[in-house]
Amino acid sequence: MRRHQLPGSCVSELPIAPDRAGIGRRGSVAHWGLGIVVGLLLASAAPAAAIPLATPLDDWGHSSPTPAGGVHSGLVQSVPQGAHDRGPDDRERAVRIAREGRYDEALEILTALHEEDPDDLPLKADLVAVLSWAGEDEEAVRLGEHLPFHALDPFVSEAVARSSRNLGDPVFASRLYMDVLFRDPTRVQSHVGVVLSLLERGAWDEAEARFDEAVRRFPESADVHLAGGHLYLALDRPSWAARHYRRAETLGADPAEARRLEVLSLLNQGAAFLAVERMAPNPEFLDAGERGRTLSERGSRAVQWSIAAPPTPHPDDRFVAVDRALAVLDSALVEVQPADGYPWERLRFDRVVALRERMEMETVLTEIRELEEDLGLELPPYVLRMAGDAHLYLRNAEEAEERYRAALEGWPGHPELLVGLFYALVQGERHDKAAEVARELVGSQPEVRSAEGLAESLPNPDRLSGELARHLGMAFAGDLKGAQAGLDELVGRAPMNLSLRQELASVYLWRGWPRLALDEYARILALDPHHVRARIGRASAHMDLHEREAAYAALDTLLVLAPEHEQVRRELERFRVDGLWELDISGQGARSSGGALGVRDDLVEGRFFTPLLRDHHRLFAGWTRNRADFPDQAGRHDRMAAGLERRGRTLRWWGEVTADRNDLGRVGGGGRIEVRPGDRWTLHLDGESYSTRVPLQATRLDIDGWHVGSGVGYR
Repeated sequence: MRRHQLPGSCVSELPIAPDRAGIGRRGSVAHWGLGIVVGLLLASAAPAAAIPLATPLDDWGHSSPTPAGGVHSGLVQSVPQGAHDRGPDDRERAVRIAREGRYDEALEILTALHEEDPDDLPLKADLVAVLSWAGEDEEAVRLGEHLPFHALDPFVSEAVARSSRNLGDPVFASRLYMDVLFRDPTRVQSHVGVVLSLLERGAWDEAEARFDEAVRRFPESADVHLAGGHLYLALDRPSWAARHYRRAETLGADPAEARRLEVLSLLNQGAAFLAVERMAPNPEFLDAGERGRTLSERGSRAVQWSIAAPPTPHPDDRFVAVDRALAVLDSALVEVQPADGYPWERLRFDRVVALRERMEMETVLTEIRELEEDLGLELPPYVLRMAGDAHLYLRNAEEAEERYRAALEGWPGHPELLVGLFYALVQGERHDKAAEVARELVGSQPEVRSAEGLAESLPNPDRLSGELARHLGMAFAGDLKGAQAGLDELVGRAPMNLSLRQELASVYLWRGWPRLALDEYARILALDPHHVRARIGRASAHMDLHEREAAYAALDTLLVLAPEHEQVRRELERFRVDGLWELDISGQGARSSGGALGVRDDLVEGRFFTPLLRDHHRLFAGWTRNRADFPDQAGRHDRMAAGLERRGRTLRWWGEVTADRNDLGRVGGGGRIEVRPGDRWTLHLDGESYSTRVPLQATRLDIDGWHVGSGVGYR
């Protein structure tokens, strides 16, 4: 179990008034507690009574009997039998003004009386108690540590114990409290004090057992519940602590301190929204730093939840969570000012993260420039990563690389930063460096991770990300076959990992296998219908198969799901360009040392296509120019064409009518049929009745020829 420093100790930021937890800061005496007031009232009203002598406590907190006699405390009980009075009026006045909180005046009187008669034990006890209330802890312990506590009112023991705790001696304090409880188990303040002393000693289990006893005896005591709050905060159970702090406030504890501690406990629990809700009615209960921390923590939680939020059923609501987070951040920035320091900076930093999640990359860079240049802030690594992501999205490879490397200086070896750096290097076409980063990422991550409470280790997702990057680096460098083999192996190890399947489908597309890619995208979308990258890939695969209707339907959905996505915009542009006018020109040439066929031969072909008709058909006009140089002269042959093309998933064909430009009577025809039953095989058949493949010398002699060809292709 993780333990925390007890609130009120020298390293804690949470104050405690010892013996009454949560009433005031250490050393404060303004709220000593109900027991003091009751003791003072008893001092003025109780009749005289004899109190047996007792020796100081031994090392185990017990005492030894002594001969009977009489001593007393003027603050608590009575006048001793047979004792002569040394200034009763002064002593009573000191008691009265001490009860009013005028400790300096009371101490002046009691000190003078004690100097007159240092052997008067009741007077000395009075002086020790007032010293403790006044915060003079060292003097209180010096004078009081050897008092015969069993012969005095228990409140004297509690006062010395309180000062001992303040001086960092909870062992002596706990002995005094336990001795009081041995004599009088009904002392609430001693129950509270022993719980807190044991906590400060590190006796966690014993402290919890003592608290259970105290709350069972005094379920309606505000002091006990305050102690319970401190106990469970130290035991790393902030929800229990907050519950006891709230109960203490309900029972009459100082609302400022109880509410403050409840808010901070909720904050430690991670319940930042509830902490702000509890703080809102009385924000003045917390200081400026605590208010800023609470508001900034709520903003950070809102951003984290927006990132982890599940997909919304309606596409228009895809940014609802991040917009809510931005609203929380902006409202906090109204209350938290730059002068508040880190809470304000954190709110600004988290705002950059939220804007990145909203895909407003230009705004992200604008905010970062303001933070760096105008405000002179040094960005933490996670904000530098946001800058890298924004530059990468906007295809600024060099700037992205610079930001990722700067972030890695603060977070060496961070897997997500290494992945970002990998993609920045790939985008900059520095594939060798990208491969080095991928190898570094894989090498820095173990294959499995051990999780607390699990009987066996789990695969390390960060190593999987590194292996994925390594195989994608192979693909980007042109080794598609090797990349596919590696991704197939990864998918076999993690078949439900949609990121792996997404990248495998991308490699299928790059290899010219759109049907295999579509099958993979179908598996992904069956598991996650809102997977944006799979929908983008599916649209691209349909375009490769000339299925414009299906591609349009996929893109139409993406315009609703992710209109701001860069890949969506690219696919939309591809769809638009595919339906425009198209000019296709090709050429070839040959040279020889002479002969009847010519020393120079050039062929230029061109086709001009109309926009698509009904998504599959388009008309075209074409021409062919064949030119050659012969030993005696040059020759040229021009032929014109007009035709129709149809493109489909499995079948693509075109047919044309041709004629010589200078002799329209020499009419011919041609065409081509391509059949692609799958991704790998392609069959084609083509022919011309008036072939342009006849040598130009033969054409000049009016020799015609025809051509028929067929072939098989494999990818």
